[in-house]
Amino acid sequence: MPARPPHLQRLGQVWLKNPIYFLTTCTYQRRCLLADPQVMMVLVAE
Repeated sequence: MPARPPHLQRLGQVWLKNPIYFLTTCTYQRRCLLADPQVMMVLVAE
């Protein structure tokens, strides 16, 4: 199996007042795990 590239690291400092983040996520067998209010709360909190 080929080695994966390293993950991007979170910036230590963001210079924008209200930055917008774009996330790409995948779930096993395309299950709708992310369409859940509790999961959304965790993602928003991060």
